[in-house]
Amino acid sequence: MDMSDRTIPAGKPLDASEDAKRKAHEEAEAKRKAEWEAKQLAKKQEREAALEKIKSMSDADIVSASTERVRVDTEKLTRRNMKECVSEHMQSVCSKDPAFARKTLHPHKSIIHCFHYINRMAKDYLQQEMKDNDIKPENGVYGGDVPDDLVYQWSIDYFNDPDAQEDHVEEEKFTPRPYVNAVSKAKGTAKPKKAAKKKTAKKETEKKQEPKKNDYQQMSLPGVS
Repeated sequence: MDMSDRTIPAGKPLDASEDAKRKAHEEAEAKRKAEWEAKQLAKKQEREAALEKIKSMSDADIVSASTERVRVDTEKLTRRNMKECVSEHMQSVCSKDPAFARKTLHPHKSIIHCFHYINRMAKDYLQQEMKDNDIKPENGVYGGDVPDDLVYQWSIDYFNDPDAQEDHVEEEKFTPRPYVNAVSKAKGTAKPKKAAKKKTAKKETEKKQEPKKNDYQQMSLPGVS
């Protein structure tokens, strides 16, 4: 069948509405980008508002808010003994030091990140202890005790560190979606042709051997008793 009269010339759109579809896509992308930028701006404004609120709070309000923040964040953790001890210590420090209490309310800081910081520091501490005492780990595992005072100090160090790696968050970037025209879609959704089955010659697994003269073999014939 001759289909040459229906062939689409190269470089021309599949149909007359292609330009309209492309324009609609570009408008949708512009709207999506605007919404994304609005969300990013809202996050930034919320963070800045939180920082401004912290600055305007009295020492008494700071102590109260920081104590509550530590308590709420601590509830999200699972290791009861360690978290309760550190939580009590943190609340005690906040009640005595409003300047430090303000740091615990920073939007990027949290008790969860604080415990991640403590775990990282404890790992480094135990590895150094193992190296200093020339201790080899058993089955790749080495355990040890970390002094309580050191753990408490790490919890303070975390909130005093404005650049703790536990607080790092990759900046979100807007990723545009490329326009895909109807021709590309058709090519992308076309079902792949099934590969032709190759004929493979059957290999002989056993070769019949003709009995040689004077080479008698015992055979069992069905139906013969």
